Amino acid sequence: MPIPLHRVASLAALLPLLAACASYSPQRAGEQAHSLAAAPIGPAATADAAATDAQRRAVLLQPLERDNAVSLALSGNPDLQIAWSRLGIGAAQAFEASRLANPRLSASRLSGDEGAKRSLSLGLSLSDLLLLPQGSQLAARDFEALRIEVAARAVTVARDTESAWYRHVAAGQRAELRSAVADAAELSAELADRFHQAGTVSRLQLLRERAAASEARVAAVTARADAIAARQALNAQMGLSGELADLWQAPPRLAMPGNDAMELEQLLALADSERLDLRAARLQVGILEDGLAFSRGWRWLGGIELDYEWEREPDGSRMRGPGLSLELPLFHQGQARTMRADALLERGRAQLAQRELEVELGAREAAGRVQAMREVVALYQAGIVPDRSEAVQRELERYNFMLIGAFELLAARQAEYRAYEGFIDAVRDYWLAHTDLAHAIGTRLPDALASTASRPTCRP
Repeated sequence: MPIPLHRVASLAALLPLLAACASYSPQRAGEQAHSLAAAPIGPAATADAAATDAQRRAVLLQPLERDNAVSLALSGNPDLQIAWSRLGIGAAQAFEASRLANPRLSASRLSGDEGAKRSLSLGLSLSDLLLLPQGSQLAARDFEALRIEVAARAVTVARDTESAWYRHVAAGQRAELRSAVADAAELSAELADRFHQAGTVSRLQLLRERAAASEARVAAVTARADAIAARQALNAQMGLSGELADLWQAPPRLAMPGNDAMELEQLLALADSERLDLRAARLQVGILEDGLAFSRGWRWLGGIELDYEWEREPDGSRMRGPGLSLELPLFHQGQARTMRADALLERGRAQLAQRELEVELGAREAAGRVQAMREVVALYQAGIVPDRSEAVQRELERYNFMLIGAFELLAARQAEYRAYEGFIDAVRDYWLAHTDLAHAIGTRLPDALASTASRPTCRP
């Protein structure tokens, strides 16, 4: 079916308008992605992506709270910077998809016995012109999905930074506690040595106390190394190195768990509506559906080129006129494009179903861990830690009345330290599970904001 010349002219007249409508700015896309990530990240999302070293130094001179660490990560995390750069690449691809290929100008000069023949032609792809409106719309939606994906990456970086911060603070607490345990064990070994010299302690008991002291010191050194590793992991998340990596100090204690809790069904509903990666995956499926319909609707369209040629004959006469070249669909009729679009759609739907399943199961698992660790922390706080502390006081009274020896008192003290260590690990694991749950549902949990201002009152 021939294409009316008036339609060709109308499409050609729309070219400047189409070019003006499709404008892609990486900077604006970055601002939009940052805005999308702001809700699930929270106050820390106010970070300046172009923060200078002087601005970062000013933040690092203050106690490094969790939100400050996240802010620094959002402006300096190397992986996130790579993700931001994808917006520039995506903008270039979307810009290219929304523009026609430049017209092709060709010229020739043929010489013969009767003189020289010159020709000049200007060609424009008519098939590109016909497909441009729908192709531009698909490119715009694909770029929107990319913005959401980059925003989701920023949320993941924030989650990983929070986890690294919790691990670092807990590692510092454990190192401090292990050092106290080692000091107590060494004191016990020194007492054993003096008692052995006085003949009141056997050689076997002395060796046991010495070995226990050495093992406690090994555990203290290991805990200190773990604290250093946790600090460097947090530095890596924040993108800090050199002097800046050694400048900051985190608070000495983790906050206690909050009391607010949400029903599982409410959490699952939030995950279904708030997860940015789910939103991006659903948008991609919609794009693939439209892409398949697009491929099927235009499957018969091959290469069509409209040109206009000027020709000068050797005798000086001139000829000019339009031309049209058409790809004949004899050997294939676009089946490969349709098959590819159909396969991509099936893969996109399968990936979306997989992601939805992972999100639901992840939210269920994280919610269960949060509840379990909240109960464990409560057991330590209300029972194990105060009971061990009171047991030390009772043993001290017995020691003062000479009912027990110094070794029994020191053993009770070490048991109290072990209770504190378990309590520290429980609080850390609660906050790690809490962070995972917030990421699983795609937004911040209520008690994440309410309880960080408080610090645990119990300490060794």
